[in-house]
Amino acid sequence: MPVDLPHAHPTVTRQLRENLETLRQAEHDHELEGPELQQAVAQQLDEFRTNKQAPRGCMGRRKYVGMSATDLAAQKLGGDRAARGAGLVGWVQAQALRGPPPDVSRVFDQVQREQRFTGRELEARLLNPAGLLAGYIGGPDEAVTCRQAYARLKDARWASSCGQTSDLLKELISDDWVAGPASGSKPGMEILDDLKAAIRNPANTHIRVQIGCHSFMIENSGPNCRLYQSYMAVGFGGYGLADSLQTDRAMPRAEFLQRLEQVFDPRTNDHAAATLFRGTCDPTANADPGDVKISFETTSQPRSAAQLKRAFEAKLGENRAAWREVAGSNQRATEYALAHLA
Repeated sequence: MPVDLPHAHPTVTRQLRENLETLRQAEHDHELEGPELQQAVAQQLDEFRTNKQAPRGCMGRRKYVGMSATDLAAQKLGGDRAARGAGLVGWVQAQALRGPPPDVSRVFDQVQREQRFTGRELEARLLNPAGLLAGYIGGPDEAVTCRQAYARLKDARWASSCGQTSDLLKELISDDWVAGPASGSKPGMEILDDLKAAIRNPANTHIRVQIGCHSFMIENSGPNCRLYQSYMAVGFGGYGLADSLQTDRAMPRAEFLQRLEQVFDPRTNDHAAATLFRGTCDPTANADPGDVKISFETTSQPRSAAQLKRAFEAKLGENRAAWREVAGSNQRATEYALAHLA
């Protein structure tokens, strides 16, 4: 039934719409139904009417009187209200206090403008230079100097490894991660079911995933999912984080989950992997015979946009001296990499 929203601060109204959309998705997925759903929606509307003139982030500041809707939602989701991800209504409370997860691409763009870097230059400088320059070892351009390599990094298309990128994003986004089941602890397809449940749980704002040899980050915001990733081994000519931030757009959660399942079906793997990951992804890579390799970790405590920006700046500061040395050096890039990776 349509909900008539009274006049309120536009940010509060938008937050309520997102929260109601999450509850609607839970109803569609049969995670919250009947009286429990009605109670959760009613509690949201009550919070809205109480705080409708509040500025951003203030909706829901008063203490909830009854927790039954949270308890029921947590029971439906198989969670514990005292634990992270206490259920849909528990998430709605936390979401109302902190707002939606920060847009990584927006913070990236802001830092890029302020530092006057190209997108690829910023991506490179967030990483340790030795790891990137190691891509020249054994390649056709082993004579390239550090100075020449840096000039290429600023403008040429290149990619760090997917693991480097997801490690970096994990460090930037949050300090509070919870590991899911590890490969080998139970059949991989059961872990896939656990991963899908984690993605459906809106308390998890970000999920870091490893499937076969590919690692990536999922941003779980409102009814949508968005990937942040790079593809190809360390080196040049691949699909980097700067490319991902421009190209990998948010998609409805149901569509994302369908494509993810298709990655595990040999009949649809090629197309699904190319669509999601811009390359190939073999879930059986590095897995036990007859199994698939999959693992994930989640966070429900991402940094705010301001905190994320400070994390970007801290990482740039950590690598600044090394990159300054690289940018002005005529030493071979391979020699620098070998000396600093030893």
